[in-house]
Amino acid sequence: MERETPISQAEPASDPMHDMPVQPSTPCCGKAWVIVGSVAAAVIALVAIAVPLLWEGPDPGKLSPWTEYFGTLHPMILHMPVGIVILVVTLESLGWMSFGRYKPQTTLALAIGLLSAVAAATLGYLLFMTGDYGKATLDRGIGQHLWGTIAFIVLLSAAFAVKLWNDYDGRKPVLYGFLLMAATGALTLGAHEGAVITHGSDPLDGLKNLLNPQKGAAAKELPVIPASSKVADLLAYDQVVVPLLNRYCYECHSEAGTNPVHAAGKVKGKLSMTTIEALKKGGSSDLPALVPGDVAASLMIEVMRYPLDDEEHMPPEDSDQPSADEIALLEWWINAGAPTDQSVAEVGGADALFPAIEALLLPAEADAVSE
Repeated sequence: MERETPISQAEPASDPMHDMPVQPSTPCCGKAWVIVGSVAAAVIALVAIAVPLLWEGPDPGKLSPWTEYFGTLHPMILHMPVGIVILVVTLESLGWMSFGRYKPQTTLALAIGLLSAVAAATLGYLLFMTGDYGKATLDRGIGQHLWGTIAFIVLLSAAFAVKLWNDYDGRKPVLYGFLLMAATGALTLGAHEGAVITHGSDPLDGLKNLLNPQKGAAAKELPVIPASSKVADLLAYDQVVVPLLNRYCYECHSEAGTNPVHAAGKVKGKLSMTTIEALKKGGSSDLPALVPGDVAASLMIEVMRYPLDDEEHMPPEDSDQPSADEIALLEWWINAGAPTDQSVAEVGGADALFPAIEALLLPAEADAVSE
């Protein structure tokens, strides 16, 4: 009679799971799909670079209403890739900090982030083609936003392709991590320029004012200029033109320290109106807001004279509007050569506009000039 083999000495049963070959920790799909995804990412990157180089600039006359409509959807889509990339970076960072114990599945999210970035860039491109931001060249602020976005798409495409191969063969994610962080940096720079273009002010200036409360407080009011004894003795620029611009223009076109409403300043359309030099330079339209001695060539007057319902009319329709006499005051000053160191009397020719000048003064100043 044969002796039974003790259970403790018996050969272990075959384990099908144990006998399977080792697979990468985050398997994705077959090699064919990895190649297709990599080729698609490369095509996206090449197209993103090529389109701006082949484009001649905005031409609203050649656009269909549908193109203009889809351009307006850009603000609705642009936040999607930002949120997805932040999520991916957060999950990947947790995985790296855990030294591989936590393995986030981020490939699909990365693909959606890349596609949404392409959609946002396409709609933003259509928005720029409408000419709403003026005939800005690619070396101005709009160009910095555009190329920052393109750099983000190119780097994110490369990161996605490398991620596919990492998932397929289990290689270390060093290159992928570098590309993902570089894409995040490009996104940050491009988004920063987009915020400046959209809101007309640099968010970093707002942070500076929060850290320097005295400067932020100074931005809420202009220095008080002592009143003269006569309207004719008032300084044409400092005491007539500046109060006018402060009342109707500075809220959207002045930097931190001179803006009566926004402590961080707000410079919409890249146009600052707080200095003669800035007015002469103009904004993103590439046209001077001020041409001394030539009212017809001064864009600041042209847009004030547009019909109120015209999209180009300034100040905006829902803002306080300068009266005809106040616009005439600006025209009088421009026709005189836009002097900065002469009194109303020295400039001459403004007698009929004295009531409009008095209306600009604070009550105490008005009492002083009427005595």
